[in-house]
Amino acid sequence: MPPLDELAARAVTRAWLLERALHDAGPWTVCWGGHEVPARRVLNPADSQIAFYAVLPDPRAGGGPAALRSGGELVSMIDLDLEGLPAGEFEIEWVLAYREPVAA
Repeated sequence: MPPLDELAARAVTRAWLLERALHDAGPWTVCWGGHEVPARRVLNPADSQIAFYAVLPDPRAGGGPAALRSGGELVSMIDLDLEGLPAGEFEIEWVLAYREPVAA
């Protein structure tokens, strides 16, 4: 198990990310493989989540991790698994959500 300070840092970072996604008007973009495209933010309070949708170019046109940005500032990064995708544009869904802790 990670030290308590590492667990606290993770919790604070996740809370900051969710707060930023909820309150920052953007503009939101996704950068991937040298391409930067607009991202549409969708708030879903009933499910305690915020989703971002972006259409990226052909999977063969780039690579590496995708970056979620607001106003040009890096907010989060993820690795994309594009194996098996057909040629052509594709849409990604980037979901940030809050879940209540479950007692063990």
